[in-house]
Amino acid sequence: MAGQNNEKDRQRLLRFLIYGRDDGRYFVNKRRVNVVRDFSQHSRIIDRMISEGKGMDVVGLIKEVSMCGRAPKQGPLLYALAVCARCNDGPTKRAALRCLTDICRTPTHLFQFVKFTSIQREGSRGWGRAQRKAVSEWYNQAAFQNNPKKLLRLGTKYKKRHGYTHRDLIRLAHVKPKTHHIKFVIQYIVKGMYNSSNFDDSDSMIKDAELFINGVEQAKKCKGNDIDDLTSLIRRYNLTREHIPTNLLNSPDVWRALMYEMPMHALVRNLGRISKHELLHPHSPEEQHILENLLDEEKLRCAKIHPLTILTAWNSYKLGSSIRNESPMQWPVNQTVADALETSFYKSFSSCVATNKRILIAIDGSEEMIKPVVDLQQVSARSAAVAVALLMSRVESSTDFVLVSDSVSPVDVHPYDNLETVSFKFSTSECACLSDDASNPMEWAMTSSKQYDAIVFFTTCATNGGNNFNEAMRQYRSRLGLPSTRLVVVAMTSNNNSITNPDDIYMLNVVGFDTKAMKVITEFIR
Repeated sequence: MAGQNNEKDRQRLLRFLIYGRDDGRYFVNKRRVNVVRDFSQHSRIIDRMISEGKGMDVVGLIKEVSMCGRAPKQGPLLYALAVCARCNDGPTKRAALRCLTDICRTPTHLFQFVKFTSIQREGSRGWGRAQRKAVSEWYNQAAFQNNPKKLLRLGTKYKKRHGYTHRDLIRLAHVKPKTHHIKFVIQYIVKGMYNSSNFDDSDSMIKDAELFINGVEQAKKCKGNDIDDLTSLIRRYNLTREHIPTNLLNSPDVWRALMYEMPMHALVRNLGRISKHELLHPHSPEEQHILENLLDEEKLRCAKIHPLTILTAWNSYKLGSSIRNESPMQWPVNQTVADALETSFYKSFSSCVATNKRILIAIDGSEEMIKPVVDLQQVSARSAAVAVALLMSRVESSTDFVLVSDSVSPVDVHPYDNLETVSFKFSTSECACLSDDASNPMEWAMTSSKQYDAIVFFTTCATNGGNNFNEAMRQYRSRLGLPSTRLVVVAMTSNNNSITNPDDIYMLNVVGFDTKAMKVITEFIR
């Protein structure tokens, strides 16, 4: 019994660390939710485990999830780490703060962690020696001692997040530089100035850092008639858009310089903006650069770019407009680039790792599935679900597919199919609307005696089912002797719907859908 309770506690803690909740629901978009209040309500398992003497287990799991990249968002991990860092159990607190550098891999993470610890303090004064030491160690880590320009780049790119600046943290932590390299950087970050005459003239790292600072400072001072100088600085010092004066980000020449230094995700995300500035002329060097990146399977794999990311970019780019922001953006479409995005979509499948589980993918056949996904720009629920079906057919070795309408119809999806072919196979032109009972996929699997490790149901709002839905899953597990079969319900067009049992650790309800949600689903199945 104790072993079962320990496993349930571990699974509930995992729920919070990965989903940000312990009730088996993952919200893709939490903009309308008070995140801190939500975290506080759903992280009580952490306090209980610490009070039961399991604080070290909590910290160990936080570090494991973080280092393995299992969580789609860092917020829950950082909140959990902050709870442990501010608790009254000494060993747990010290263990949590020892993990700070490993888990807070960017300044944004560090700022958010500090924000969460300030919430945990509840009126107590100061940080305490242990937290000051941990933050000081972050700035003095070996990676920065051996490469001070790396700390400079981070310090100038991520100046302020979550209400804190580097200057705030350095002062609050009483950071004492361990090397003259760190001292040089902190002097600049805190005071906005430096004096290289106090350092060894022969130190190449100091010279390199000094040149970078000069480049950043010169970029800050650039005006509208200094575009040539600015683009030269961007190329010479690999400056990012955060280093550029906001009023100069409307310059096509600035974007031409920036695009050559962009990592893959940023390049794909900014294709519309790059086209808006009319940089992608046919046969131009800029077009060639885009094509070389989109069509290089190895680059796609190294960037770990998900097929759904490419699908979203493809759907948006070929329309020539964006509706995500309050200010819609339009651009001329380069058809060669649009075609390359389609090819890139299929090439990016190689970056996905199989779960090696037996999986049933069920797709809602109702007309509601033509609605756009809440968090995928200009992609319908049906298109996204079909893309997942195609992805699973290519990545997994044992996956079945069904279309759910008044009845359940098996669909043959083959690895050599393309998106258009699979979309046609899931065509609902001859199907009736969805039955009121969303338990049909489980009943079909039970009647067919199909053994699955996971059943994933892509639907719209997940309003149908209730007790029948959960009872059908219970019966399926019981009759086929599969007590731990996972069930995932993806409410693709919903903002706040759930029909799964929150007490069942083998059930997950995804509200909304995007590439991070797909990662959550995969990790849950795995």
